[in-house]
Amino acid sequence: MTTKTHLIAAMKDRLMPVAARVLGRSGQEILPLLEASIGVAMVRQGLKSDPAALPYVEQEKLDHIADWLSASVARDMPWLRKVSEDGIPRKFSKFHKVADVLTEADAQLAQMARTAMRDADGGDGVKIDVRFEDGWHIAELTSKNALIDEGNAMQHCVGAGSYDSGVRDGTTRIFSFRDRKGQPHVTMEYSVEENKLVQIKGKQNDFPLGRYFDRLVPWIAQKGFTVYEHELSGGYFVTRDYPTRIRHVRGLREGEKIEGALIVRLGGDFAGPLRLPAGLEVSEEMRVETQEGSEPTTVLIGAGVRARWAVFRNVESHGIENIGTRDLQVYGGRIVPGNEPKSFLSASFINCDIGNLLETASFEELKLCGARTVKIAGDGRFAGHVRLWEVNEVVVEDGGKGPEKLVVEGNIRDRDQTTVVIQSGVSMGKLAVSQAVVRIGENAIFNRWLSLDCAKLVEPPTRLSAAHLGLKQVSGLPVLPATWKIAGTIGISAGDTTSLGERNEYWNLNLSDSSIISLPENLVVGGNLDIERSRITSLPDRTIIGGDLLAHASRLENLGDGTRIGGSIELGRTPVASLPPGLLIKGDLTLDDNQRLRIQGDVAVTGKLTVRCMDAAHCIDRIEANSYDLHSAKISDFGGRTHIRGDLEIASDALAVLPDGLSVSGNLVVRGVFLPDQQMPDNLEVAGNIKFEWDFDGELPTGWRAVGTVVAGGTVLRTGTLGAATEEAWTRLAAY
Repeated sequence: MTTKTHLIAAMKDRLMPVAARVLGRSGQEILPLLEASIGVAMVRQGLKSDPAALPYVEQEKLDHIADWLSASVARDMPWLRKVSEDGIPRKFSKFHKVADVLTEADAQLAQMARTAMRDADGGDGVKIDVRFEDGWHIAELTSKNALIDEGNAMQHCVGAGSYDSGVRDGTTRIFSFRDRKGQPHVTMEYSVEENKLVQIKGKQNDFPLGRYFDRLVPWIAQKGFTVYEHELSGGYFVTRDYPTRIRHVRGLREGEKIEGALIVRLGGDFAGPLRLPAGLEVSEEMRVETQEGSEPTTVLIGAGVRARWAVFRNVESHGIENIGTRDLQVYGGRIVPGNEPKSFLSASFINCDIGNLLETASFEELKLCGARTVKIAGDGRFAGHVRLWEVNEVVVEDGGKGPEKLVVEGNIRDRDQTTVVIQSGVSMGKLAVSQAVVRIGENAIFNRWLSLDCAKLVEPPTRLSAAHLGLKQVSGLPVLPATWKIAGTIGISAGDTTSLGERNEYWNLNLSDSSIISLPENLVVGGNLDIERSRITSLPDRTIIGGDLLAHASRLENLGDGTRIGGSIELGRTPVASLPPGLLIKGDLTLDDNQRLRIQGDVAVTGKLTVRCMDAAHCIDRIEANSYDLHSAKISDFGGRTHIRGDLEIASDALAVLPDGLSVSGNLVVRGVFLPDQQMPDNLEVAGNIKFEWDFDGELPTGWRAVGTVVAGGTVLRTGTLGAATEEAWTRLAAY
């Protein structure tokens, strides 16, 4: 799955529940509009981030955009009919970021609220649900006029029209918490089908003030309503026990155990700091976040706090070392570490100030984004996997054991280039660096991989050791040093490396798309040699390749005298002119548009010969293979060959050139459409199955014999034999 495809799939999953709620209350299917507006903006913004990731958008903002689109559909706004050739409203073309869509939704909903038309005979539509002793009350709004008045007073979108149909048909109920003078302070949307308060809004869509919401909590419980947990803020959260309850985080006790998740948002009028009491245990996720756009709230974490995984977003956390969790994720905000060293199984710090945490903590897995300088000590505290991006400088210090895997995704094009420094004598597992300037000290050891992609190597070391080496679009290394000890695969692609130097022994050698123009004498490759799309024109004489030779679309012209190849050969679309006489290929041979190829002596192929986009007549005559795949080739003549040891695959028009009496020890596959006057050979013997790709009219020649099944276009013509194979035919077939 590509990055873009992954982001689109994640976007659709994010927006489907939003659209479903609108569909349930209004009958409007707005999912296509959501995806084409905010969805496209999320994907566009996600593709520009490094690494690509769908941006975080708070639920209430998605609901706000959905309200705008729903109200626009309800009012049949003219811009909905001004669309592109793809049927997408032209208005959406200007949305490149999430903020663009939110700005448009704010402006449009404000305009709709100002121009909302009251029903002349609609009445006030305000029905008292409960009245408290002090005159405050909760009213249900049952008319369009009541919704308009509520939206105007609260400065939100309930009166813009997107809720009218749901209130009218009874699928949605809107409640308003009002003072003794009838002024609203909280608006709530209730879904009848879900028995849930799906929105709880104060003025301008903010969360209600705590003194108001505290009075609503008993009423919500008395009604038996459940609440979407993402709607709560101000320190309130929903318990997962039955019946569910709304609690405030200040009510948490030392040693308390929370079954399920603890999701706490610190918005509204919540005044910090928040204290997470010592010994608090959460069986699933613990998430604490300050609403986007607000100043980070101070969170004090007591000793022995535990959660299956913990997420902090836009908070200033004190005592992060007190958390016991499998996975810690921190987004934005600031970390104020304590003095005690901390060991983390898995930790992610995304665009947050982590202070001096890296100087004392140890990590099995670390993800870090947005730091200026990252120093990775060689004392074993970074023993697992480390992934860094959007950083300016990375230094791996000498001192013993480095990370098992270090991945750095940098930036080499802008002014703030990423620099990666590996000090002399460092020993680590895998280093994978992209888009960075790289300095590697002498005698560095990479026990798994050294992989550089789109990197600039400065002052390459004279000596280093690596299990495998991968260089893609790397500058600064014109010649591969012979003093580098590489035990396994070497891959070089693009970049300015033009020579392998004096090194002539390799395990696997991958030079596809490389700038290398020649190979060293007496070349020995224990595994595969891949020179696809390279500028290499010839193999040195007496080259030894233990595995496959892959040369598709290269400039290879000859294989060199005395060359030995232990596996398959791919020569498609090369200018190779000849194959060495007596060549034995211990695998498959693939030829594709090799118009210059002339075979002087016999060639043996233990596997399959595949021929495409060229006349296979000469190949059939000179190359003895086990099986033949010729369905994409022209066959002007089948030569004198009357026996096929394995399978034969041909196009239907090649049936005319098959010799009479041909025997096939495997299967026969015929591809393509039959012509009305299609010619076929007589006396064809097939030890396996016969398969025709398309149906055809007429009868098979009476001399055809097959032991297996005969299928034409998916229809089984006959199971078993088309005629008993003669004893003489079986003897001949068995010999091959």
